[in-house]
Amino acid sequence: MSIVTKLNYSFDFQELKNVCLRFIADNKEFFLSKHLDGASKQLSLQHSAEPKLNKVIDGIGDTRNYKNYNIKKYNITNSYFKNTIVEKIIKDYNLYRTRLLQLDYKECYSVHKDTEKRIHIPIKTNSKSFMIFPEDNEIHYLQEGNVYLVDTTHYHTFLNGGKEARIHFVGGITKNIL
Repeated sequence: MSIVTKLNYSFDFQELKNVCLRFIADNKEFFLSKHLDGASKQLSLQHSAEPKLNKVIDGIGDTRNYKNYNIKKYNITNSYFKNTIVEKIIKDYNLYRTRLLQLDYKECYSVHKDTEKRIHIPIKTNSKSFMIFPEDNEIHYLQEGNVYLVDTTHYHTFLNGGKEARIHFVGGITKNIL
């Protein structure tokens, strides 16, 4: 299997984009604040049964800072998304710890690997925003409106060399979907 696989999934991308951008606008205070490990510009679409602070930031940031981390713990879809395309995608892919992640222009993440594969749906991107797998010598551009299965158990980073922020809908998966 390739590290990044474009999936065949039919959905109303504009509806998803609108719901996600509205959720960010409605939770701007949490979205822009620094949390735990300095994480910011992340919001949780799913939370645990007992959120420590607030369900819109439950499960964000670096999971190495979480005691007894288990992705399956973040399985409750925020009621904000009841009967929306967000809830449908989460159910269709059986996602856990689904979040919205923004990477501002001229920024990148540290090189890291995750404990499970992820679904990525670019909500807002630009032609100079790339996912890089340095040990595999692969660079991928993920286009808006598509759903990607990404094997993030490989070392990777994101680089945004563009002039505007990029936002991804990201959810963890624990079973093989191909």
